[in-house]
Amino acid sequence: MRSTLASALGSAVTTFIWVYIASLLNLPPWAGFLGWTTYFMTGTDAEGMKKSAAALVFGAFMAFLYVSVDSMIPSSGYLVSTLLVALMAFIISMAGATNILQLVAVSFVGANIYFASGVLWISIVLPLVGLLILGPVSSYFSSLFEKLLIK
Repeated sequence: MRSTLASALGSAVTTFIWVYIASLLNLPPWAGFLGWTTYFMTGTDAEGMKKSAAALVFGAFMAFLYVSVDSMIPSSGYLVSTLLVALMAFIISMAGATNILQLVAVSFVGANIYFASGVLWISIVLPLVGLLILGPVSSYFSSLFEKLLIK
């Protein structure tokens, strides 16, 4: 129970800090939260973070390519758009056969962040902030609270 409480407190403090900073900078905090989620999905070690970072960027880039190609085809309609997005899903899934992009679910998170934001840099930078900064910060605070609760 103490470990759960410490983790919840660490997450709450990290959430407060992130939402405050993102609000000051007029950035969508949800994009960082999605990146932070992948920190826990893939393990909190350096290898998991490296693979998550690669997958997040790859997924966002694939979605960006899909939207770019789809917008170049005049009045492509639903059929062409559907085929293009199916091709994107196929490529993301096949990339999962590689060691660095094996986290297919994380690649789809990256793609969905781009689809939701429509801005490539937000789709790459903010999730990486979540993964590489918010994740370790929340672990730090959780560890700190766990030590305080044991005393």
